[in-house]
Order: sequence, then structure tokens, then C-alpha cells
Amino acid sequence: MAIAGTAQTEESAIQRALIERDQQSEAFSRQLRQSQEALRVPPGDLQRRGPLESLHLQERQDAENLNSSQLRDAGRPLAADPAVARELRPYERERLAKERRFAPRAPVGEISTAPLAPLPLPGAARGGVDPVTPDRLAE
Repeated sequence: MAIAGTAQTEESAIQRALIERDQQSEAFSRQLRQSQEALRVPPGDLQRRGPLESLHLQERQDAENLNSSQLRDAGRPLAADPAVARELRPYERERLAKERRFAPRAPVGEISTAPLAPLPLPGAARGGVDPVTPDRLAE
């Protein structure tokens, strides 16, 4: 009986380590994607960079919460019969990976990464405004 309990504890630790590895791989992929999205926005463009960084932060926080709940549940037996529980482990890992992959994500379309029209140069005439020059002041 003690050997079966030890084997089950060891099996749970292995499953937990495998789930942690899957989570690390997903976190790396998310970080890479977020870096690529951030590179499409010019560094000085705070109008688009701020919301994008907020979205990325929210994604990371959501992933951390999901990862914590998955690890918390990782040690629970999937079935009363240990043999059945062992057979279900690979499917459980697959289900957890799908949960992480299909976690809700804000649509990227809301935060446009397309370049904006260039801003007018300082001192340039604006449409509909007649600039006043020193020569015209004397008239």
C-alpha cells in the first residue's frame, strides 16, 4: 500500500513538472509574439504603444492565473481507479494545453499597428489658417 502511494505521488510530481514545462513553452511563445507586435509600433508612438502594453500585461496576468489554477489541480486524481487515472493523464495534459492556447484574447484589430499619417511639421501652415508674417503686420 505504501509503495502504491509513493508511486502515485511520484506520478503526480512528474505530471506537474510536465505541465510546468508546457506552461513555460507557452509563455515563451507569448513573449515572442508580444515582442513582435511591439516592434511594429514606433517607440515614440505613445498613442498606440500604451494600449498595446496594457493588452500584453493583461494577457500575461490572465495566463499566470490560468497556470496557477492548472498547477493547483494537477495533483488531483482523474479517476478513482489508479490504472484509469494513469491512462487519462495524457488527455488531461492535452486539455490543459488547449485551455492555454484558446484562452480569451482581446482582438488585435482594436489596437492598430498600421502607421499613422505623418504629423505636420512645427511652424508649417495648417489647413484653413492664413499664417501671419512680420511683413503682413506692418500693412
